[in-house]
Amino acid sequence: MTELEFRAAIVKEARSWAGTPYLLGQRVKGVGCDCATLILAVYQAVGIVPPDEGAHLLSQDWWHHTTEERYKLRVVRHSTKTVEAVTYRTLDAKAGDIVMLRTPGSKLHNHGGIVLERWPWLIHAIAPKAAVVDASRDPLWAFQMVEVYSAWEKYSAGAETA
Repeated sequence: MTELEFRAAIVKEARSWAGTPYLLGQRVKGVGCDCATLILAVYQAVGIVPPDEGAHLLSQDWWHHTTEERYKLRVVRHSTKTVEAVTYRTLDAKAGDIVMLRTPGSKLHNHGGIVLERWPWLIHAIAPKAAVVDASRDPLWAFQMVEVYSAWEKYSAGAETA
């Protein structure tokens, strides 16, 4: 699979989740998802992340009561391809990459989305539903520092050795 095909598959699957109601801890397209389960479900559907059985729920205010990067670890712990991916702080995100941020008032990463065809367009899940937004104009994303996680290099390296 080429990089363009890889990224297009992620974007296609991510877009298919648009409109799914926001329901904390759910991971069923058209029924419910949250920002972390949306990312995991998309990456699972395209074969980047293996099915997990240990997904745990986070309360709406979990980040007020900890110094652990629970959200970030929850999203990236499910696949060594994602955990070991190149991480960099930039606004030069590519299609299919995961972007995470610290919402205003949080010292921890507590929200994320998937870049669509080009940055700053992304899909994320926040009440009332998973939505496609322009991050440069969306109040949650605009003027925020984001971290970008790309699985392409590790995915392609694994494909070459397989």
